[in-house]
Amino acid sequence: MRPTTRPGGRKSRLMRSDKAPHPTIINVSIALYTHLRARPDLATIVDEQHALQSKIRDLEKTQRTQRQQIFNVEDQIKGKRDLLIERLEKRLSQHSSSEHLFSIRWQAA
Repeated sequence: MRPTTRPGGRKSRLMRSDKAPHPTIINVSIALYTHLRARPDLATIVDEQHALQSKIRDLEKTQRTQRQQIFNVEDQIKGKRDLLIERLEKRLSQHSSSEHLFSIRWQAA
């Protein structure tokens, strides 16, 4: 898949990572829309209706699964962000103290 770029030469958010499920869910959505436009209720043969309905059901199931994967990834990201915020708060709350260890006495001659 060729990454899409914005006018400034930046990659769009959906195409930044090949590991993200976004491109796949887009393809499933397009396939689902295509099959829905085929209007299974207008198919003349019962076998055609059955095939179209089965394909739609499978595509919807795939789409739900991919959406769940996206939600799981978002939950992981939120968890990492919360951990980062917690670490930053700990660093902000650190206190420093000074203790007098020794004295040096000197005199100008």
